[in-house]
Amino acid sequence: MNRVDEGAPWRRRLAAACAVSMVVVVVASAGLRHLADAASWAGALPALRAAHRAAATLVLVGAWLLLAIAWRARRRSDVFASAALVAVGLALAVVGVAAGASRAPLVVTVNQLGGFVMLALCVGLAVPGVAGLGRVAWAACALALMQMATGALASASGTRDCGIATGCTELAVLHRGTGVLLALGLIGLAAYAHWERRSAAGRWLAAAAAGLLVAGLGAAGMGPASSGIVLLHGVLAALTLACLGLLARRAP
Repeated sequence: MNRVDEGAPWRRRLAAACAVSMVVVVVASAGLRHLADAASWAGALPALRAAHRAAATLVLVGAWLLLAIAWRARRRSDVFASAALVAVGLALAVVGVAAGASRAPLVVTVNQLGGFVMLALCVGLAVPGVAGLGRVAWAACALALMQMATGALASASGTRDCGIATGCTELAVLHRGTGVLLALGLIGLAAYAHWERRSAAGRWLAAAAAGLLVAGLGAAGMGPASSGIVLLHGVLAALTLACLGLLARRAP
């Protein structure tokens, strides 16, 4: 038991470092997708690729270390989360080798959702227990993942920069409409978590969901000029999923 208590701070620091690295992966990956065809950003693409590869490698190494530490400490929940982190990381590595720089819809969707899930797992391992909402939060996680999947598919179809009502496919319109409803619902869920559970994750979720709503509306309004906001939107989506992951824990 003492060994578990002594190792907990190190596990959390390592998981926090992995979470920061995953933010780099998410940002770099989104940048490579959204800026690949922008001539003004051509000089930054090699740096983005290098940052993506380095950060992804660090996360995978960290995931194996987290799994070894959790296994030695006999912490079942951490073993499960670390094993999931390793599994998703290896799966994305295989996809990366097999698909290369492909921007096919399926490849983009798998990479984006996988990155979001890995970030959520890292945050869950880094943050001590919070008062969760259990099944309600799990249901919200599922809805968020479906929403993110439609966003990835719309992005991969080449309609990510369409305006509010021009040049958008039905999938892009659906993503925007359901996104507004989901963001408002998540803000309500966050308020409940904060007031009823006194959960810090509720406050974080409220901030992330509100930012996600504003960024989504901003990207829709700016159309082709919204690449920077689209990148921010992706990061906020990943952080929103991470907060939901925290709230999906069983209430202590």
